[in-house]
Amino acid sequence: MPSSTEVTTRTSKRARSLVTTKMSGSTTSTGESLTATSALLERVLSQPTAPFREGWVRAEIRRILDENQIPHFSDKIGNLIAGVSSPKELNSEFRVAMMAHMDHPGFHLGPKIKGRQHRCFWFGGAPYRQMEGARVRVFDPLNRELSAQGTITKFETPLNRDEEGIPFLVEFERELKGFSEASFGAFDLEGFQLADDVIRTRAADDLAGCVIALGALIDQEQALRKEEKLPPSHASRRRFTREKNPRRLLAVFTRAEEVGFIGCTDLLARKLFTENTWFLSLEASKALPEAEMGRGPVLRIGDAWCLFDAEFSALLWTFAKELAASTEKSENPFRFQRRLMSGGVCEGTPLTIFGFQVAAISVPLLNYHNQGEDGPAQEMISLFDVEGARALCFSLVEKLKEKPDWRSKVKKEILGFHRKLKPHLKAEIAFDGEDPQ
Repeated sequence: MPSSTEVTTRTSKRARSLVTTKMSGSTTSTGESLTATSALLERVLSQPTAPFREGWVRAEIRRILDENQIPHFSDKIGNLIAGVSSPKELNSEFRVAMMAHMDHPGFHLGPKIKGRQHRCFWFGGAPYRQMEGARVRVFDPLNRELSAQGTITKFETPLNRDEEGIPFLVEFERELKGFSEASFGAFDLEGFQLADDVIRTRAADDLAGCVIALGALIDQEQALRKEEKLPPSHASRRRFTREKNPRRLLAVFTRAEEVGFIGCTDLLARKLFTENTWFLSLEASKALPEAEMGRGPVLRIGDAWCLFDAEFSALLWTFAKELAASTEKSENPFRFQRRLMSGGVCEGTPLTIFGFQVAAISVPLLNYHNQGEDGPAQEMISLFDVEGARALCFSLVEKLKEKPDWRSKVKKEILGFHRKLKPHLKAEIAFDGEDPQ
């Protein structure tokens, strides 16, 4: 079996042309769309990642953005914002920003104990009680050719988590000569495998969310090029970033979500965005009853900590129903689910706490945080669910061209009911047995 690094290099080269193929034509069949989404998934999910070690994922996302001439910039701590080329453009007009995180639970390499044994530090969730004996792989972010397999020899279920991560011991297959102090790792699982509709991966949470956002941005770019009747390489396309930028959808790819929304919170604390931006949290989330893998993306009305915005969530529900109705007789009709996803907490919570209007979309996930029945296992998601989430996100380009006034419209409708039927409240009927007031 090739190493994870070898798989990453090969799959990225094989998938790259498929990602840009979707951009070249004016129409896309269902099969072509699924193939393009699968290619994006292969490229991104193949990248090793961990909290505070998201560089390879970010680099692959940047490559895909550059291939499709989508502007982007990084903030001071490495969050990646796409759809605009600088912070100055963020709040010029109403937009929807999709948010997904680039990390997944994993570990940082610690000091050598003796021989091939090292102390390491785990960041994020995991099947803690089944860790001993699990195989892991360490990577050096400074050298893609360096990786080594190891076995967890001791892991104590934590009572508390601190800023240094959860300490545990790993016996590696060889001495780690040449590995830098920044080396990190994860379970030694394949990054991408597709069979029928099922994708097995080391890290669906939340690299699948990153792919959904990327796909919607690519679809938006294709629509803009069709509208302008310009070839993809036309120089005047760049005026979008210098003059008025017509992109309604943005994407924010964050760092270190798995250990407490660190990248997201840093971005919010620095107030890069104003209330002129609505946020759409994108996640691969633990499958639950009525949020089942393969039955479409889930409109997430809240998470384990927080309920999300009523206005944006109601509008998203309306748009989902409209998309389902418009594709009902197609080869691959859009389907969706809707519920409170209480299996975990997502970035919708800090966004809500900081005062933003937030809605959320999830794709149901099996083996959440690699928690298989018999120990660490690949996470599993549905390609159909990811493609559906991508389509729903893209629909917002047309549906939310300007900031909606849903509350006023609903209030007007409710007051209309009241005005018409209020006279019935004045009817004085002496009910038998009711004491007069």
